[in-house]
Amino acid sequence: MELYTSYWQNPDLARLDVIPVGISRGVPRGTMAKRLPYRYKRLLDLAPSRDLFEHWIAGTIDPDEYTRVYRSYLDSLGPEEVITQLEKKSADNGGKPLVLLCWCSPGEFCHRRVWADWILEKTGQEISEL
Repeated sequence: MELYTSYWQNPDLARLDVIPVGISRGVPRGTMAKRLPYRYKRLLDLAPSRDLFEHWIAGTIDPDEYTRVYRSYLDSLGPEEVITQLEKKSADNGGKPLVLLCWCSPGEFCHRRVWADWILEKTGQEISEL
């Protein structure tokens, strides 16, 4: 299964033959949602918890602690469960590659890249950023 990560505002997503999958707590709404040139799916199991997200927004947690907490959550799901959910999303959409989306711009600290590092460690599959 082909997997990538990216961010909601990536202008290249519309021209790629991939299935966008939101893994953020929130999704585009209003005008932004209307401007999106693609439809997306969601996989909330890969979104950070509300508590973790609120700590990040408030600045009361640093990247190292955030990573520890989020990775612990991913460990509780287990790589088999995560891969099973992703394979189902892909299969339900003709086996197309998935691109997991959240709000952070490339180069910023972000849970999608923490997830990508975790999946590499657990499965050996490298996940590129689009």
